[in-house]
Amino acid sequence: MKEIVKFSFISILFILGINIVSFSQSPNESSLGIQIEKNPEFRDVELYELKITQVFKIGNQGKDSIVLKAPTTMQIQSPQLGLKIDTIIGVSRYKVAQNQLIIYFSKDKIYDFEIFYSYFGNVANLNLIGGNLGSFYYWDANEEFWYFRSTNTKINEISISYPNNFYLLESFSNSKDIISEGTNKETFISRSIQNIPLQFILLNKLKYERKRVVKSNQYLYIYLPIDSTRNLYLNKNNIVKKIESQFDKVICFFDEVTSRNIDVIQIDYNKKGRALGNQIICDSSFFYTHHLLHEFIHVYSEIRTVKNDSGYFFLEESLTEFLAICLNYNSKNRDIYFDRKIAYYSNKSHANKSIFEVDKNSNENWDLIYGKTPFIIHLLSLRLNENEIYRILKDFYIHYSKKEVTFDDFSLFLRNQSVDKEVFSEFIRLL
Repeated sequence: MKEIVKFSFISILFILGINIVSFSQSPNESSLGIQIEKNPEFRDVELYELKITQVFKIGNQGKDSIVLKAPTTMQIQSPQLGLKIDTIIGVSRYKVAQNQLIIYFSKDKIYDFEIFYSYFGNVANLNLIGGNLGSFYYWDANEEFWYFRSTNTKINEISISYPNNFYLLESFSNSKDIISEGTNKETFISRSIQNIPLQFILLNKLKYERKRVVKSNQYLYIYLPIDSTRNLYLNKNNIVKKIESQFDKVICFFDEVTSRNIDVIQIDYNKKGRALGNQIICDSSFFYTHHLLHEFIHVYSEIRTVKNDSGYFFLEESLTEFLAICLNYNSKNRDIYFDRKIAYYSNKSHANKSIFEVDKNSNENWDLIYGKTPFIIHLLSLRLNENEIYRILKDFYIHYSKKEVTFDDFSLFLRNQSVDKEVFSEFIRLL
């Protein structure tokens, strides 16, 4: 399998052209129309051009201007990298200022306007994964927005047209409010659009096969390379069964009632994986460990961890890691797993560092985030019992669903679950 490569060898033109869009809601809205087609200038390689139409409707702001922001990694009209403004239709005056576009208009008017611009060069947050695995684009959820936006403007419609030889995998909607227009066009209306920034994947049907798993109202789509190894350990039927088993475990834990479409894509990712919205990108090693469960939990968890909280990595990663281990192994195998882990990281130079001192997820902090801290949670579970820690965590994720949460919230929740004061104090001391 080929490695992931940055998309640095083609200029992709984004054209915001004339498009008739019906706005049924209040002003201050925009729509995105994305058209993906093969670039005819490249005959020997399979490269695609993305043409985008974005239309704004801006109501009476009580001001004479509105600021639209481009991605912070881009500099408008930079000679090497960024956004080039050609013209704007619908307004008489505008100004470019680094990564901002300022539109001027009369205070008492409602404006429908369009912008013609293009991305060019090596666009930092646009990636192409290629080679024998097929090509697809995605925008990382941790990156900045790749389209113009303003604070008070809502995207009310996204329409994507794409070639017949591709699967479209998008991570910004649920299964409702999606209008399929033929086999290669999808429209997503405002109620279904979520998880901004927007991400989508184009996956070549000639390079990947798709398996569908349905569990109650949950839809899991598994994408495996057609030319993957024939090794029995990586047999596709075995892989699908293993993924399905882990899917069952996470659905059972979260008692999911909202219909979802989840994608799992196998790719040579250097033994790494990522959850991007409703999509999980990982290599085959994830299918036979608890690591896929870890990513499934990221997809299904709806707690909103406060990023500047000192306990961010405890809640976002260490607790997720422990729960994945808890769901994947029985108590005996869990003890064996943690015994091996503690033997590995106890001799590390940063073994005495606290999870509350971590300010980034790096190789240096890997053992602390995914080794020591989950082990401490495991010690807490031994002082309670297997069913009790399972119940507490289940109730915690339910209680804080769709809510912002800090480590102090988690601590208070533990204390309210009748956890013994001595046990709780020892748990905090070890962290």
